[in-house]
Amino acid sequence: MVDVLLPYVKWFKHLILRMKWDNDVKIKHLKQPIMFISGGMDTLVPPEHMNELYNLASLSSFKDFFYVSEGSHNDTWEKAARKSGPDNYYQRIKTFISMITSMNKVNTVSIDDSENIVEIDPQTSIPSMNKNFKIE
Repeated sequence: MVDVLLPYVKWFKHLILRMKWDNDVKIKHLKQPIMFISGGMDTLVPPEHMNELYNLASLSSFKDFFYVSEGSHNDTWEKAARKSGPDNYYQRIKTFISMITSMNKVNTVSIDDSENIVEIDPQTSIPSMNKNFKIE
């Protein structure tokens, strides 16, 4: 985001920012389903960045790219909520959730990095908010 809003700071951002926005590195390791919602008029996270993240998420078990042409950073959901059919915001999220939950109803077998066969537990293959946000 800093690179887009303040391109002249790009080379010095490591000196002034504590946060490392290295989504391009982290997303390559995610295996969970991911829904990317991109506003065509978003100037903070341009569609090109969202598309790049979508392409980098190669290990994701399922991914969906939802492009809302007239959406900006803060109102993409609102613009899409006014649409009807499969491009409606709520319908699209409902479809995504239905797809990933139906995928996880069946136990599947996978080979991990060490070539061992492991069974995937449908209850833990999609992380919960409690685990991610350390809520007990």
